[in-house]
Amino acid sequence: MNVHGLVRNLSLMARGLRAKWPLRDAQFVGGGARVSGQPYVENHGRIEIGRDFTLANEPVPSHLVVGHGASLKIGDRVSIGHGAGLAATTSIVLEDDVVLAPMVMIMDTDFHDADSMASDSKAAPVIIEAGARIGANSVLLKGTHVGKNAVIAPGSVVSGTVVAGTAVGGVPARVLREKKHPGRGAPMDKTEIADKVKALIAEAFHVPRAVTLEDGPATLGGWDSLGVLRLLVTLEDELGTTIEAGKLAGAKNVAEVIAVVT
Repeated sequence: MNVHGLVRNLSLMARGLRAKWPLRDAQFVGGGARVSGQPYVENHGRIEIGRDFTLANEPVPSHLVVGHGASLKIGDRVSIGHGAGLAATTSIVLEDDVVLAPMVMIMDTDFHDADSMASDSKAAPVIIEAGARIGANSVLLKGTHVGKNAVIAPGSVVSGTVVAGTAVGGVPARVLREKKHPGRGAPMDKTEIADKVKALIAEAFHVPRAVTLEDGPATLGGWDSLGVLRLLVTLEDELGTTIEAGKLAGAKNVAEVIAVVT
């Protein structure tokens, strides 16, 4: 091998070692990793990173935090912008060719129950399928499943399922289109609205029975901060109206939800 070839190979090797050194706490890092700056990595579980990974940390370092027994799995050709934060207490999966813009936050738990900031919260895995694009300053909450080639607009808050190939945005995020039923048919009276709201609550919180006016967080297991977020989107889309998020979050039972929307 000539001198120039040797120098080039040594340079490539050194670049690879520099990239892997900041990721030394990961159990596996594929070839071709490129890391600019110094990330914060705390791994008490398992981190697997595929080939040609790119992680930016300048001007703001990114954070990869994995709890005990949890996992962070990153596919091939994934790119993460500076200032990103990924916190896994159960599982976060980024499939091949996913792009996270700067300052994206992904959490598989909200770290507290709605009734107590000090108590633990149930975790739910986050999955981002191949080719998805997540816009800058977006937040993906526990249980989020982003479909293949979906696009999340910058500054969005995402919960639940994003259908493959769709574009969503907003707080909370929804498909970027007109509401499904604005102005459809004759206006509903209060009894019809109440019945509709009860049915939508049962659907949003996965309740296998008819809900009553007295039902609330104590009797409906899905009635938590993320469930209320999903309910807000569902109510606005189905009723063709705009609802103040703070008022809905403060509702203590089904009757108060109905009062908010009427």
